[in-house]
Amino acid sequence: MSDKKLKVADIPILKQQKEYIPKGFVDLGLAWYSEDHVVVSRAKENKQCHEGPVPTMYTSLFMTNIITEKQTQIAFPKKEPVEIFG
Repeated sequence: MSDKKLKVADIPILKQQKEYIPKGFVDLGLAWYSEDHVVVSRAKENKQCHEGPVPTMYTSLFMTNIITEKQTQIAFPKKEPVEIFG
């Protein structure tokens, strides 16, 4: 074998990435609402959970405009879990 060279392409989009999540929170899922808007499910970060069952996460929904970076909370969690299939 000869002339085998590893090349890494410069990917300009990587330099344009933005983070929309505030410090201390985690985004659990997202859905595109429109070309400029994403709905994300967000909860407070839990650094104490390392193993075992995942604790209940009280999530809120946020509408995020990826152009203006404005985020609006559109759903609010209850203080206690709600049984759905009871």
